[in-house]
Amino acid sequence: MTQRALSKWLTAVSIATLLPILLFSVYAVAQLADVSQQALTRELVQRTEALSTDVQVLLSAAEGRLAGLATSDAAQHDDIPALYQGALRVLSTFHAGRAITLIAPDGRILFLTLRPLGTAGLQSGDSASIKQVFLTARPSVSGPFKSPISNQIVVAVSVPIIRDGKVVYCLRMVLLASSLSNLLADQRLPNEWNAAILDQRGLIVARAHNSDRYVGTLAPNYLVSRLHVRPATVFEGVTREGTAATANLEPVPGWGWSVMIGVPTSEFRGPLRRSLATILLAGIVSLVIGAIASRWISLRIIRQVTQITRMAIAMRKGDVAPAQGLSIAELRDLAATLSAADSQARRQQDELHRARRDALTGLPGRLMFMEAARALSSATGTTADSQLALLYIDLDGFKAVNDSLGHGRGDQILIQVAQILKEQTRDQDVVGRIGGDEFLVCLAAPPSMIGPTARNVAERVIEQISSLGMGLGCSVGICIPTDFDLDRAIDCADRAMYEAKRRGKGRFVVFGEEG
Repeated sequence: MTQRALSKWLTAVSIATLLPILLFSVYAVAQLADVSQQALTRELVQRTEALSTDVQVLLSAAEGRLAGLATSDAAQHDDIPALYQGALRVLSTFHAGRAITLIAPDGRILFLTLRPLGTAGLQSGDSASIKQVFLTARPSVSGPFKSPISNQIVVAVSVPIIRDGKVVYCLRMVLLASSLSNLLADQRLPNEWNAAILDQRGLIVARAHNSDRYVGTLAPNYLVSRLHVRPATVFEGVTREGTAATANLEPVPGWGWSVMIGVPTSEFRGPLRRSLATILLAGIVSLVIGAIASRWISLRIIRQVTQITRMAIAMRKGDVAPAQGLSIAELRDLAATLSAADSQARRQQDELHRARRDALTGLPGRLMFMEAARALSSATGTTADSQLALLYIDLDGFKAVNDSLGHGRGDQILIQVAQILKEQTRDQDVVGRIGGDEFLVCLAAPPSMIGPTARNVAERVIEQISSLGMGLGCSVGICIPTDFDLDRAIDCADRAMYEAKRRGKGRFVVFGEEG
């Protein structure tokens, strides 16, 4: 056989050998791209949930400080000068707030902290949210509007001042829309990503890019149409800049706002295209090299690529199958990338699992409750105007009802109990289910009111659960720590709850008052 003929045979063998390698490589890269896309989707959802929590914490912190002013002696005794000074003190420690105003039922501004007390002729913007506070006696947040004082785009958090069951004034804290845009910047998203905060109507409150141009305008239709779609899912649209984007939209709990984070769709599809292009180029080069390479080298390449493919398949099934003995640097790098992507996906799955709500009642589970309670503690920990209390609730007679009427009826009772706890607490309070028939409540109030507030909630919960009948009741342990440590507070409330059971059930006991 001539050298030319042998060369042809070797070329044919090399080509025949390289074709399976190319097929395996394309499949492996497709698997890797799929894992990477799933990881990016999880990151997008997780980042959006984190942004939603940050916005909720900011608005709740503003509401908490206003609530402290609304329940102060100055507010309750109509001491406007003292209330004005209290508002100045709040702004000195809460830098997100731009100004605080006091508004009468007829719409008059009694003071504005940006002006000396007694300044006349002040005007307020967004009268709709002010009227809502007087009508509902509940806190509210406005959409973006132009301040008549500074001509800047702002939003306002409002709370009522209630006396003898009647709303006598409205306290409003003004936040600059630019400060909310700074909150988006603090997320440290990749430069190509975009983020926005939307109000109930779909108006843009803050935006990571081009905020000066778009804040105060209506969001694109593809976002507005999904504001109230639940459950939230990742979807595609086109940004104001004309960029195709894959986005996730999450509500801000308790406030009616929503947050959005969008990723250029090219980031989802680009890796696969680039990888396939790389494989194609490698195939052409390999075919040229295969014309002069030995079959032994070709078979060796096949064995190593096969390891990578099996590694990708095993990882997709949840197994750990690291590739070993790879002598080709590119394949080692590919194996390392697969391992890194698999590790990242597992970490994100664990974090999403931890954040999952209780499937039966919809309440936060233990870990999510702990995170939310610590967030509430952090939000109230910078001021002396708030103190936390923890209530440990354990049902009395639940096992007997569950055994006699069946687990289906028991599940209905647990759902009813969860609804009672949500109805007897405020939006900013944290309610969670930590066991079969065990629940926790973390609430905040001014130090002078935290004891009566916790007792009042406990009494109402005991009364409402007892009204369910079937011999049901509950025992409640209350812990009101001066230095809030969540784990220690849960332990103290648990002991107080067992003391309530020892005393005959259907009552509450405050830790430290067991004797």
